[in-house]
Amino acid sequence: MNTLKKLLALSIVLLTMVPLASADMTAALMAGQTLDVGMVNATYDGANLSIKYTTEDGWTLNETHLAVAGDLEEIPTTKKGNPIPGQFYYSEEHLPGVTEFTYNIPLAELGLGAGDTVFIAAHAAVQKEVVEDDGTILLEEGAWGDGFDFQGRNWATYFTCEIPEETPIIPDPTPLEP
Repeated sequence: MNTLKKLLALSIVLLTMVPLASADMTAALMAGQTLDVGMVNATYDGANLSIKYTTEDGWTLNETHLAVAGDLEEIPTTKKGNPIPGQFYYSEEHLPGVTEFTYNIPLAELGLGAGDTVFIAAHAAVQKEVVEDDGTILLEEGAWGDGFDFQGRNWATYFTCEIPEETPIIPDPTPLEP
């Protein structure tokens, strides 16, 4: 019986709560409503939320504007519900244009934590040079991280991601040999 008690004692599993190493959400970066020019990736590392803009196929970022909030109503909009990128909390000019840019935001700065939903409005001014027979044309467009429509009457969009809950690490419950 002593051996059985020892085995039972050794097989008790204690759950330790630790945050997930990362969570990942990717949205297409849509220019002019229908052109997929890249992506916006939101990554959480346990303390910081990183939002990375990446362009492809010759498109570059000239400006990025980012609003990140725990409530959609915290994103700056007009009275009619159209977002105002010029009033977003994070903003950067990129001259000359770049093909990627990352904002790193401490989650504590946002007042958010494990289990919270994050609303992300990611806007960019993008451009691409196109060479044609009669010369070079510069295409310039506004772009949004694809997702849900804002209330206003434009094509601006936002997306969401979840900050992961703490997840238990469960050790192998196989009893140890005496």
